[in-house]
Amino acid sequence: MSAQDSEVTGVYRPPTEVSAGTVLQRRYRLLERLGVGGMGEAWKAADSGRLVDGQPAQVVIKLLPPELRRNDEANEDIRREYSRVWLLSHPHICKLFDMGEEDGIGCFQVMQYLPGITLRQWMRRHSEGISASAIVSVLSAAASALDYAHGVRKPVVHRDVKPENIMLDPQTGDVHVIDFGLAAEIRNSQTRLSGAETVIAGTASYMSPEQWQGRPASAACDQWALGIVAWELLTGTRPFQGNGMALGFAVCQAALPVLPEPYAFLQDLFARVLCKEPAGRFRTCGDFVSQMQFLLQGTSTDATLIGAQAAVTPSRSIRPEILIAPFSAETARMAQTAWARYLGCEVHWRDEFGQDLRLIPPGEYVMGSDETAEQLQLAGFVLPHSGWREWIAAESPGHTVRITRPFYLGVSSATRAHFAAFVRATGYRTDAEAIGKGGWGYAIETKNGVQRSDFNWKQTGFAQSEQDPVVNVTWKDAQAYLKWLNELTAESGSAVRYRLPREAEWEYACRAGTTSRFFTGDQTGSLRGFANVQDVSFGVVFPSHDQKKWQGFSFDDGSPFTSSAGLYSSNPFGLCDMLGNVWDWCNDYFDAGYFGRSPVEDPRGPSSGDSHVLRGGSWASGPVHLRCSSRDYYGPGHRSYAVGFRVVADLTQAEKV
Repeated sequence: MSAQDSEVTGVYRPPTEVSAGTVLQRRYRLLERLGVGGMGEAWKAADSGRLVDGQPAQVVIKLLPPELRRNDEANEDIRREYSRVWLLSHPHICKLFDMGEEDGIGCFQVMQYLPGITLRQWMRRHSEGISASAIVSVLSAAASALDYAHGVRKPVVHRDVKPENIMLDPQTGDVHVIDFGLAAEIRNSQTRLSGAETVIAGTASYMSPEQWQGRPASAACDQWALGIVAWELLTGTRPFQGNGMALGFAVCQAALPVLPEPYAFLQDLFARVLCKEPAGRFRTCGDFVSQMQFLLQGTSTDATLIGAQAAVTPSRSIRPEILIAPFSAETARMAQTAWARYLGCEVHWRDEFGQDLRLIPPGEYVMGSDETAEQLQLAGFVLPHSGWREWIAAESPGHTVRITRPFYLGVSSATRAHFAAFVRATGYRTDAEAIGKGGWGYAIETKNGVQRSDFNWKQTGFAQSEQDPVVNVTWKDAQAYLKWLNELTAESGSAVRYRLPREAEWEYACRAGTTSRFFTGDQTGSLRGFANVQDVSFGVVFPSHDQKKWQGFSFDDGSPFTSSAGLYSSNPFGLCDMLGNVWDWCNDYFDAGYFGRSPVEDPRGPSSGDSHVLRGGSWASGPVHLRCSSRDYYGPGHRSYAVGFRVVADLTQAEKV
């Protein structure tokens, strides 16, 4: 008597084999076998215990492979995995409804029936090519599902992300990730049954190095696998080839192959998502896909991708989107790459004068700060006297600013070597040299800072290398240097033009997508390793300096005076010493009330004034002056051993920017 006959007699006999019409647990009637393979069988079934429009709901039954159905460990694996996965509820995760068990066929899982096809089938149907937007859509849905599973109270790692475990409905575009943990547990059981020493969970071609090495699976394993899927969608092949341990060796040891030429601009993206060490990958799967989407904005969106001979080519006719703060360091770097590709230039450019500059992409952010002096004091900042309240008030209101055009900004402030070349070529004398009072420097006899006639950009009273920033230069001195640069570039036929940064450009570049007090965070200690500031070493050379009144930093940055360009770590745009080392002159006149009437797009500051803006703080500055929003100002003839400047180079592709 068959299982279906038992419904007539009322006597239920558990089935020992399955076929169309078999009923499991008096509830699930098998209708059609959807697939069979090493991971078992999948059946479409009718669930009499769950009705839709008065009819038994359609579900999918997943059965163990025949050789594991009576294996106690294999059945326990499935029970354990069910207890971890069944609570997952996400629009892009196939819902697991129930788990059943029959003596003859072991444990089985009951899950949501999804009309459609697997990503593998979809790829085969579209061998003529897949649009970039379609690829991103699929990957975005899968990433959303995986990140959700990784983020629940008891994180769930899929461990077998591959095209066969991603379902698509061609009619609706719906995407679902299926078989969370199921295939991996079955493969574990098969490995143990075979007597192998190492238990491997995952499909070989999509396994991460740590899976091959037998290390615990983590969310980074799923990210690696999604990266392999993305590579395959773009190129039609997988990056690492081979069988068995040869494949494992390639995954763990071989360098990442070079992407086909049309996708060369994605090489850095894949180098990160397919980093051998999990810690080197993106924070989440979603971060990876969002960066890929950003980079693909600059391609022909209606182009098709055909295997390794992708027909899509970067298109400079499509302008990348501007950044909107807050954005991550990864987004900052990817935006620089996208804009460089669009403009046909480099992210990092060393000009003919030996100056290193970084491409700063357009973006929108909140400039300034609404923090009051009282709030800063409550947060631990020291304001030495009441006049500082006016400086703090000049940072408000926080207001939206949109930088609409990309520009190059010096990686560091102009160095002594750069300025010396200018002086040798022109015979220029700085204000500190031409005016009797001189500049500022360090008097070793008093261990203090003084203004003296012999102090200038060449002589500061403390040792400076040629790569240290030039100091004791006035706003007028900086303009003379820029005028020389522009005259030389004009003579050579170059359209590059140099200038000082506008205040809005400076703060945007300094923040680099962050919204905290410092680009490293809100706490003063976060600047350690990123800035040369008034620190412990400063206190040694200025022993009479009142560190309580003029609050310093509690760490030792190793530089009592100025430091060489690039000594400290850069911000997300790749700029060094935006905070600390030396103040940077800005082009703008200063007006304490300007932020209240500033235009949103590309503000240039007041039309007139007596003083110019200084930004960034210096080696002699405490925490309150090192905040991204902090402003200072002096007349155009002011010079100091803590003041320098950095250059902007305007892009010349006017028709593009």
